[in-house]
Amino acid sequence: MALTKVDKTLLETTGVASASTFLRGDGAWTAIASSGFDSVQVFPSGDTWNRPTGITKILVFITGGGAGGMYRAGDFGTGGGAASTAIKFIDVSSIASVVLTIGAGGVGGSASDPYLAPAGGASAFGVAPATVHCTAGGGGQTSGTGVPGPGGTATGGDVNIVGGGGTYGGGGAGQGGASFWGSGTSTRYSGAYLSPLANGTYGSGGGGSRAAASGSGGDGVCLVLEYK
Repeated sequence: MALTKVDKTLLETTGVASASTFLRGDGAWTAIASSGFDSVQVFPSGDTWNRPTGITKILVFITGGGAGGMYRAGDFGTGGGAASTAIKFIDVSSIASVVLTIGAGGVGGSASDPYLAPAGGASAFGVAPATVHCTAGGGGQTSGTGVPGPGGTATGGDVNIVGGGGTYGGGGAGQGGASFWGSGTSTRYSGAYLSPLANGTYGSGGGGSRAAASGSGGDGVCLVLEYK
C-alpha cells in the first residue's frame, strides 16, 4: 500500500501510532523490538545472580581479593599483590541463576615481626558442581622480609587480567599492587590505615608498614552488565 501523506494527528488518535510502534510496508502498525543494554547488578560479596525477565546475555567483570601488606618493626614492609580480573561474555538464555563467590582481601596487622598478611581470596562466577564460567585469583602474599606479593591470575574469561604485584618497601615505597579497578594503598610509617575500599579500589593490595599496622587488601567484586 503506497502512502503519499500521513495525518499524524489522525494516526495518534486511533491508538495505534506511538513512540513504541512503526508502520510496516503493508500498512500494519507493529511494536518496536526492545533490545540492547538494559540493566546492571553489582555484587560486593558472595550471592546469587538471578536472570531478570527478558535478559538473554550478560558481560561479567569479576575480581578477587587483594593481599594485605607486610608489617616490619625496623624497616618498611613490602606491599601485597593485587587480585586478578576475569571478563566474560555469557549467553544466559537458558540459565536462570548463577551462584558466585567473592574473595575477601587479606587483613593487615602487626601481630609479629615480620607480619605477613594473608593472601586475597579467589572470586568465581559459578560454583562446582555447576558450571564455573570464570575465576579470578586473589593477590599473592608477601614472602620473606623484602619480597612483595605477586599479582593473582584469572582463568576462564574471554579476557584474563593479571593483578599488579606489590613493591619493595626498603626505601619507603612498599605499595600494594594495582587491580583492574585502581591502585593499592601506599606504605605507612605510623598512624591508622584507610581500607583500600575507602578509596573505591576493589581487589587492590595493601601497603607495607613500619611502626603501624600494615594495609589490608581490597575485597573482590563482581559487576554484571545485562542485555536483552
